[in-house]
Formats: sequence, structure tokens, C-alpha cells
Amino acid sequence: MIEKLAPEQEALIPGFCEKVFRLATSTEPADRPKAGAAALRLAEIAGVKIKGILWVNNPQEGKNDESWNGLRVGLLNGLWDSLQDSLQAVLQDSLQDSLRDRLWDDLRDRLQVSLQSSLRRCLQDSLWDSGWNAYYAFLRDHLGIVYPSELDERLRLHEQLLESCFAIWIVQGMIFLCERPEAVEIQDGKLKGLTWRK
Repeated sequence: MIEKLAPEQEALIPGFCEKVFRLATSTEPADRPKAGAAALRLAEIAGVKIKGILWVNNPQEGKNDESWNGLRVGLLNGLWDSLQDSLQAVLQDSLQDSLRDRLWDDLRDRLQVSLQSSLRRCLQDSLWDSGWNAYYAFLRDHLGIVYPSELDERLRLHEQLLESCFAIWIVQGMIFLCERPEAVEIQDGKLKGLTWRK
């Protein structure tokens, strides 16, 4: 049972949060083959039948009233809960809570941005996923936590998506993948705005 972080593990947290922040605010063009392969594999694991993949330049292009509901259908289906369950015998509850809060509070504070309401939900969902991925990846990479193979594969596929595109959602059997923004405005280490590709 891990009850507290070693000083060298504690020292890794700021750099880890910075890495996730840079990734979440990347303006590099999406890696379409990598994102598409990860999305299709996640759909396959979840048993979701996919007709195809559509790329959009910004969340608004692919948005309709059903799209936000489809974001987590199948692809996330219990992933975070299952990963959490696998930690019960390994990490003390207080360590889990404090580490999760530290990682998530840093990322939420830096990535939260006030945007028009039509984009807010997609962006919040995407950033929420970044925060949870960061937490579970930190435990794996820096505390040596080993997840069951199916959960580890799903976590790594979500990491591939976060490394290669901005957001993903599913509507009526189609996977929508969103390009990264063309530019981001960052002030005092916090995200202030996004400019989307045309």
C-alpha cells in the first residue's frame, strides 16, 4: 500500500502538469492516422459499430444536439471507474484524493477558458478527459501502478487521441475527430482563448 509520495515523485508533479498543459494547448496539426487508428480501436473494444471517420476544423462544425451525448458513449464506458477500482488495494485513499486534486486543480485552473456556450460543453469534456488521463498516467508512469491489460490498452489509446487531436465524439455511428486549434492565447500560464483552423 502506497501511503505517500517520495520527494523525487513529488518533484515530478509540476513538470508533468506542464507537459499535459502543452499537449492540451498544442497548435500542431493533428496526427490524423494516429488519431483515427486509436479511435477505431476504442470503438472496436467498446463494440460500437462505426460507419466512418469525419474530421472537422473546430467543434462547432461537427456539433448537433446529439453530439455531446455521444462523446463518452462506448469509448469511455466505465473506463475511469474501472481504473479507479483497480487502485483500491494499491494506494491509500488520502494519497489518491490529494494527488488527483493536485493534478486536476492545476490543469483545470490553467485550461479553463470562458468561451461561447455552443463550444463550452465539448471543450469541458475534452479538458476533463485530459485531466483524468493525466492522473492515471502519472500513477502508471511515476508510481509504477500496473493496470489490467484491457484497461491499460484503453488508457493508452485515450493518450494517443490526446496526443494527436483536440477532441472526439460519436454521432449516429460516425466518429468526429477535431483538428487542433490554429492558435492559442496564453496569459500568465493560463489558456485565454482559441483560434480555430478554417
